[in-house]
Amino acid sequence: MGSSHGDIHTLRLPVTALPELTAEAGVEYVEASSVLYPELITSVPQTGARVLQNLPGTYALTGKGVIVGITDTGIDWRHGDFKNPDGTTRILFIWDQFLRGAGITPPAGFNYGAEFTAQQINSGAVSHRDADGHGTHVASIAAGNGLSTGGVYAGMAPEADIIAVRGGLISPIDGGASSGGFLDGYAYIRGKAEALGKRHVINTSFGTTLGPHDGSTLYEQAINANVAQGSIITNSAGNYAQNAWHAEAIVPPQGEVVLEFNAPANANIPDDELQIDIWYKSNDRIDVEVAGPNIGYLNKIPANGADFFDTADGYVSVISIVNSPLNGDNQIFIQMDHTGSAASEIASGVWRIRFTPSAGNNLPDGGEIDAWTERDDNATFRNFVDTQETINYPSTADSVIAVASYDNASGALSNFSSLGPRRDGVNKPDIAAIGGSVIAALSSFTSDSPVGDSAHVRFSGTSMSAPHVCGAIALMLQADSTLTPAQVRKLLYQAARADQQTGAVPNHRWGHGKLDIFTPLLPYISQNVVSGLLEAQATGASVKADLTFRLKNSPFGETIAAIQTGDDGRYSINIPPGQYAVEIVPELPYPILRQDLLVENDSTDFSLQLTPARIILVNDDPAGSFASYYTSTLDSLGWSYGVHTNSKGTPVETVPAIEPVDYMIWFTGNASGEVLTANEQQFLADFLDGGGRLFLSGQNIAESLSGNDFLANRLHVSLERNSINDFLLHGVRDDDIGKDLPTVITTGTGGANNQTSRGTR
Repeated sequence: MGSSHGDIHTLRLPVTALPELTAEAGVEYVEASSVLYPELITSVPQTGARVLQNLPGTYALTGKGVIVGITDTGIDWRHGDFKNPDGTTRILFIWDQFLRGAGITPPAGFNYGAEFTAQQINSGAVSHRDADGHGTHVASIAAGNGLSTGGVYAGMAPEADIIAVRGGLISPIDGGASSGGFLDGYAYIRGKAEALGKRHVINTSFGTTLGPHDGSTLYEQAINANVAQGSIITNSAGNYAQNAWHAEAIVPPQGEVVLEFNAPANANIPDDELQIDIWYKSNDRIDVEVAGPNIGYLNKIPANGADFFDTADGYVSVISIVNSPLNGDNQIFIQMDHTGSAASEIASGVWRIRFTPSAGNNLPDGGEIDAWTERDDNATFRNFVDTQETINYPSTADSVIAVASYDNASGALSNFSSLGPRRDGVNKPDIAAIGGSVIAALSSFTSDSPVGDSAHVRFSGTSMSAPHVCGAIALMLQADSTLTPAQVRKLLYQAARADQQTGAVPNHRWGHGKLDIFTPLLPYISQNVVSGLLEAQATGASVKADLTFRLKNSPFGETIAAIQTGDDGRYSINIPPGQYAVEIVPELPYPILRQDLLVENDSTDFSLQLTPARIILVNDDPAGSFASYYTSTLDSLGWSYGVHTNSKGTPVETVPAIEPVDYMIWFTGNASGEVLTANEQQFLADFLDGGGRLFLSGQNIAESLSGNDFLANRLHVSLERNSINDFLLHGVRDDDIGKDLPTVITTGTGGANNQTSRGTR
């Protein structure tokens, strides 16, 4: 017996003992351990983690006191990124499940593999090696501290404790590990964390294409049981979007579907076997026939039947199961290998699988079949290829956090990142993080070429995106050790960023969006009080205002807080320590202000004395009488202002220098040529770029600027004529400012009554 996960248990036994096991009372279903494979293909700051790590003193969130568990290919325990500044290891335990032989001591409660403690690691008495390098790279993304090169490549949780499990219950096969071994690893990590009184999060950047893709396998049910006991598990979503490893077709009630796939040359088939896993809905019944490149169709296998064929193209096994105990759906499993006597290897070329409805069944559930090839068999479908539902198993588990990948530079979804949804329609993946071109720790036990120094290497894949989320969760657990797995998932998903690249979320490409760890942790670090009083400099009268605090070193330009003063001009707010850009928008006639603010003490006074805004009227139509409209209004408000008259005496006006002002009212009035010249447009553009505020008015002014860069880029609006001849002035739709502006329908009968465009309705 290995480990227990609810009513699911792992154990090791010879195949010959299976009949005896299945005869035992209480045994409902036996699932062979799956071979899982690693998901390989400047990122930390984009998650917001670097800001959290660099907070002063006890505010810093670095994963301290939290255990990061890595179930993978192992870890380079000699690497500097996993050591403390004094040279001692940050790795609490290593369990290498593959090691055998004399002097090997398994962990308590298990009878295989070798356990190494921190004491043994510090003394160098460790025979474990990460000869693949995948686990070392993944571990350093989640919890490396970058000390081997001065902290340059620090990971998400650089002060977290680490437990590494090299997964397996079977001998290593092409870098693979077993699902049963990983389940034992989960129980091992959880047991260590509970004994130490620490919270833990586990990352598994492994998976496979086989399975029902609906979260119903015993492995996935066991993952759910682990999460129910307090574990939080992140998993790579898979790198299968561009591989023709999934096909989906509809079998007609009266007819057939022939699915084709290419088998590579035998030398390119690991383990000398090909596997196709096919699932369809519970009430349908479908018969299946298989044909090889050099042989015709073999005998038809009915629903719930099985047969084995020793052919010149290879040994073919076909097993059809009706109403699987896992989910009630139906499965057809096909395997080709060379164990028979008629062929020494699997025939390369085009294989065909023919599907027809079983006699008397009209496919009431629609006849949809989903087929997956085993990812490392190198077989690819030739028809009915579908890039959706390529999310890997076990990322389809209900409680696992399945992580997609996006590119570090472009921000676009990585072209390899597997897509959801699950076969049953449940949305996956759950969230996305950077997985393209990630530089992290290089295992010294590999021959991989380093990047930038001798200690790090660049890999890409969802294997790299998942540990970003794992490390982010370690920061969350440091901030609040009482968070449940469900609360962690909710906070992560609510805070995930959506943008033009993600589109509306959640969806089956991005999940809930891009990882943002800063936002969910903001309430935990907002302990510094900033308060103040806003008053008029001349009179001491209180001034009401809106204040917005933006953290300057945040990768997202984070708005940390926004607050409005009371009628007495006072305010108080709690924010994290840091350097802020503060925007103050007071009531008129006071100008908008922007100031920097350093928050480093428990209490910070940020009071301001305000002076009235400097206002100027620019009369661009001195022949008209429109200036009186503005002067009378300003006079009635008691606001001070200046007036500048713009001369039209020359064909190209030279805009005179105007003293610095806060607000400018520019009006043209009559439509007989008083439009903005190129010089005037540049003058106003510079004024706006300098933080000034502009009110622009005049008959025909919008039409005269229509199609002009100034109208779109500076005023963020455009002018259109609709089908009933109205002129529509609306915000530029793809503009960050203009997209939120309301549409204005300009009307009137011409002349001065229509101040934006001439003409009738």
